Amino acid sequence: MVDSRNKGARIEREILSQLGEDLGLNLHRNLDQTFMGGADCYQVPRHTIEIKGRKTFAWLKWWDKLLRDTTERNPIPVLIFRADGRTKPFFLLDYDAGVEYLRGAIE
Repeated sequence: MVDSRNKGARIEREILSQLGEDLGLNLHRNLDQTFMGGADCYQVPRHTIEIKGRKTFAWLKWWDKLLRDTTERNPIPVLIFRADGRTKPFFLLDYDAGVEYLRGAIE
């Protein structure tokens, strides 16, 4: 049987490593989340990142938690989901953040 806590930590490390490499940032997991709550990563300026690796996509439950974990300093929620057995994650952004991202991509 797979230990879901270790699996979650492994997926968070893998995705943050790749994301950090792509963004040119040194990203690591929020280790306080186990004891104090909070999101998986607050190190991308203005963004609160939650990472999930599961068989099923329960995004409404995860999105609700993510919105509770956003801060004044990191107001833009980003949910990253990777389905079991897949290598590429799926990103779900807040609408305003998505529009801002797309504007930057087309300018």
